[in-house]
Amino acid sequence: MSNENDKERSTEQNMEIEKSESVPLNCKPSRAKASFGIWHDELRPSEITEMLAIEPERQREKGEIRTTKSGTRVVSPTGCWIISSSRFIKTSDCNSHVDWILDQLSSSSGALRTLRKRGFRMQITCCVHVNHWNTAWQFEPDLLRKIGNLDIPLAVDVYDDVM
Repeated sequence: MSNENDKERSTEQNMEIEKSESVPLNCKPSRAKASFGIWHDELRPSEITEMLAIEPERQREKGEIRTTKSGTRVVSPTGCWIISSSRFIKTSDCNSHVDWILDQLSSSSGALRTLRKRGFRMQITCCVHVNHWNTAWQFEPDLLRKIGNLDIPLAVDVYDDVM
């Protein structure tokens, strides 16, 4: 009995040391946003907008020339059509941002399937900014099921705000 009590006390002491020396694992990102994009060399933004009945935040045809904020002229290597949660969702919760994207796409599964069959590439991206070295979050199972049902990859892009 004494050995079990000693082990239990030792484990509790180790846990206290670990707690006091580490950053909490449940720290949330400091900022987050999600986007959904479609890419293809033959993408015509107006066609995608009409098919999905959603206005994009950004859109380009392959070969279109744009000027960056720094004044550099860039030629679009492929066509793109993108929506983003950043102007609509003001929380750092990744699930809320991705859920907003899924709400926008909720009536478009047939159109997305058609585009996929035509070779269009699609992706949902969740961008998170972290200010702790050990920041962790999770995606809810129901959210992951919805993404899976749409057959769209989910990417996570992490930016370090620690420094």
